Amino acid sequence: MKKTLLFSILSVSLLACEVKQETVYRDVPVLHASSIYQADSIYFYSQKYGDNNKELAQSYLKRSKAAEDNDLEMAVYYCKRAITLNPVAEYYKNLSALLEKTGNYDEMYRSWVPLVEKRYIKDSAHPEGEYVYVFGNPDEDAYHEYMVACMLAYGRLYSETVYEARELGLNVNRLKERFFSDKRMKIDMSTPEAKNMMLLFLSDEKLAAYNKLESSFKDMLSSIKDVSPVFEIDKDNVHEFRYNEFNGMDESEEMDGPTTSYLLVNYLKEKREHPDEWYRYNFNHVIDISDSVKAVIYAIDSSENACPVEMRHIYHRLVTYNRKAEIISSQIVALQSGEKLTTLSYNMNKFTVTEYKRDWKKPYDKRDFDNYITGTEKLKESSYMILPDGRIRDSEAVASAL
Repeated sequence: MKKTLLFSILSVSLLACEVKQETVYRDVPVLHASSIYQADSIYFYSQKYGDNNKELAQSYLKRSKAAEDNDLEMAVYYCKRAITLNPVAEYYKNLSALLEKTGNYDEMYRSWVPLVEKRYIKDSAHPEGEYVYVFGNPDEDAYHEYMVACMLAYGRLYSETVYEARELGLNVNRLKERFFSDKRMKIDMSTPEAKNMMLLFLSDEKLAAYNKLESSFKDMLSSIKDVSPVFEIDKDNVHEFRYNEFNGMDESEEMDGPTTSYLLVNYLKEKREHPDEWYRYNFNHVIDISDSVKAVIYAIDSSENACPVEMRHIYHRLVTYNRKAEIISSQIVALQSGEKLTTLSYNMNKFTVTEYKRDWKKPYDKRDFDNYITGTEKLKESSYMILPDGRIRDSEAVASAL
């Protein structure tokens, strides 16, 4: 009887202590799916939330790995979900590998961009604003994968990619060996395109020697299609810049021999004076001055990304060269930059430069797009001529000397 009573008491006690399960819902801040390749968005999200959602992100990554063998589409989806919760370099590398398996090389390339490219950041840690690597300096392995992804997506490697590798202090020769021996890419080394890419990896000394070749200079000149001796750079087109083909990205397929933007940039006066700087440029006009002198007009762009057309910062420089591609003379002949506006009228080795002042609604700041022009005032007009020997001279000074 006592045993039975004890059992009954224990049963009641256990029932009384039964744990009740309760589902709790809470809002979890996520990085927008449309922003997972935007390094600045990644940076600010990580600064604000850190590893708050790390465990939930890891659960999605586990689902991604589980789906990888039989459902790549879902594996990609779950990996992206993990990134929206905790955008760390490891997850991006996983995503890149998945995208490569699906054959989506364009997005594969985009997945590497936040890991290896700098972005402009302005916050308490960077009060003056600066370009930073959001995930820290990329190592050689990451940079190699980035280069391969670029090749798989676009069929070529860009000169700025190799330039940035040098700036990072990476072993460019080893990157070249790894790149051209990677079996994921089928590069025909007998093609001009392959030779062009090989030239990207030349040392500064070898590149300088290559640029001095007369054939290299002729290739640069032949890449410029506008040869008209009469033209204008006026208020309506001074801001024009071919962003889809700057830095030689759209070189002519008809050109003989290998030429790349990595070579072309070295004909800029700016590059020769500041070899460590990088420039966005278009070659726009080539003009015959005499049998031994050529004139070239190119544009240099230093605009803020996605700025309004009237806020672009672009100048056009006229440069005269001898047959050895040595610079004889140069002058900025047109520009748009903040309050400054200069236009050009060119006619048979003579040209006129007109300067204006642009007034703005509020004090001009190239990063403040909430502004507009209220008026334009003409300041002065100057005339010049290019002598047969390539020197640029004031027309009045030349006339008085005759």
